[in-house]
Amino acid sequence: WHNSCSATAASLGGVRAAAHTALISVALMCMTMGDVGSSLSQAFLPPFATKDEDGGTTFDVDAAMPTIRQLLRCTLSISATVMCLATLLIGALGGRIT
Repeated sequence: WHNSCSATAASLGGVRAAAHTALISVALMCMTMGDVGSSLSQAFLPPFATKDEDGGTTFDVDAAMPTIRQLLRCTLSISATVMCLATLLIGALGGRIT
């Protein structure tokens, strides 16, 4: 995905390619929320999943709820920090990008 977008932007000229690079960098920085939530969930939620005798998997939502709440808090705080940093960078350096 990134390579296709970069190739297309590069074919449009130097200024547009530079603007694309700046915007995609900010976008990738802002995509932290999904990565953080996924990593934390994969690390802390598996103990609440159990296998049945017939091979099925069950998930104890009631027991996992305090952990889920804490994961959401961590994800929100990390993502909010990254979004604030991105907003400050765009606000402070936005005029110098192009």
